[in-house]
Amino acid sequence: MGQTTGGNPIQNAGNIVKIREIAKMRGLKLNFISQQIGKSNGYLSEISGRNANVPSKYLPAIAEILGTSVEYINGLVDDIDDGLTTSPLDVDYGSFQFDRFYALCQKSGKTQAHLYKMVGMPDKAGSNLRRTKNVKPEILEIWAKELNTSVAYLNGETDDPSPAKSSFRYDRLDDLINKKHLTRKALCLETGHADNYIRMFEKRGTEPPRAFVNFCAEQLGTTSAYLFGETDDPTAPSVQAAQPEKEKSPAADSREVTDDDIKFALFGGGDVTDAQFEEVKSFARFVKERDANGQTK
Repeated sequence: MGQTTGGNPIQNAGNIVKIREIAKMRGLKLNFISQQIGKSNGYLSEISGRNANVPSKYLPAIAEILGTSVEYINGLVDDIDDGLTTSPLDVDYGSFQFDRFYALCQKSGKTQAHLYKMVGMPDKAGSNLRRTKNVKPEILEIWAKELNTSVAYLNGETDDPSPAKSSFRYDRLDDLINKKHLTRKALCLETGHADNYIRMFEKRGTEPPRAFVNFCAEQLGTTSAYLFGETDDPTAPSVQAAQPEKEKSPAADSREVTDDDIKFALFGGGDVTDAQFEEVKSFARFVKERDANGQTK
């Protein structure tokens, strides 16, 4: 019989043991993970008390939060990185800058323990944070808001500590999506991104990449300038170019040709007497009748 812990054989323990182990290594509390998967604060703690299995439907989300794979959580691979998939579409969040985090805490008068508590980390998580280069974006979003800065600054993506400002009009995007009977998810998946790709940038207060916005604009029949708030005209260029011709044609077709138009065409302007004009019209009638009678040469 194997070694026991609290009377329960470790060999019969559920996957919660591995989850608990990784969470401790990452400096995360089980109640925080429970919240992130949409459950009550004590959900994972209750399972942990029984050393039981977490239902498989929650494992992909938990694995993502912990930065590992479902296979590792279930003991199918030995390395914490085994089973992870690498995709060129994955977003590079940069490297966490603990010195910036520390300085902003000092400047704002907020303790690190307070910020750790906000995301379910232990009070003394700083020792781990000094070494790590990868802090989950959902955690950084909370800290950035509390410290009046941006996720990009905390991750070294920019040297500007100002809060993130986006001119991208998510309201316009959603309005056009609804009019086209599409979804955000469909646009994201069409480009090979995760279905929450747009939401990720919206939550961070940043703009989606211009190339992605250009694709969305094309699918929605608008321009990237409209989605970025650079213009209030939602019309795509091809529609704009065709519009003047459509508006012009009915007016041109409905306008009657006047005698003055004919005089200008025949004589190039200037004074034309009624006799001259009548003579031209008589000749025109003669030619018309001649052609109708088959007398043309």
